[in-house]
Amino acid sequence: MTRRGVQGLDGQLLRARREAAGLSVSELAHQAGVAPQDVSKYESGIMKPAPDRLAALAACVGAKLLDLVDREKVGEGPKAFRAAAGLTQADLFKQSGPDMILSRLKSLELGHVRRLPNADAAALAAALGPW
Repeated sequence: MTRRGVQGLDGQLLRARREAAGLSVSELAHQAGVAPQDVSKYESGIMKPAPDRLAALAACVGAKLLDLVDREKVGEGPKAFRAAAGLTQADLFKQSGPDMILSRLKSLELGHVRRLPNADAAALAAALGPW
């Protein structure tokens, strides 16, 4: 799995959710399967977690991924939905089935696709899950 940090994570939102959940940095780290120093770095903005790690952190504090990101930085398009699902681009490509083309997925995230075939839209919707 590719380890690429989620751009737009708001560390203050993560800290507020952690504190509201009554968790220490160490407790959250243990529950999410990350190092305590990583949680501190995420909260301070020094480091950005990969989508799968952010998904684990969000679940531990009872939040959705999009609750922990600055929507203006992440946006509202396909990339934001993918990040909110805790997936890397490669993960989404694999989960979208054999008919998906990686270059089409990349173009979609860049806003270069004007019309998405129904089969691709259905595959992406299934891979991204319910909102």
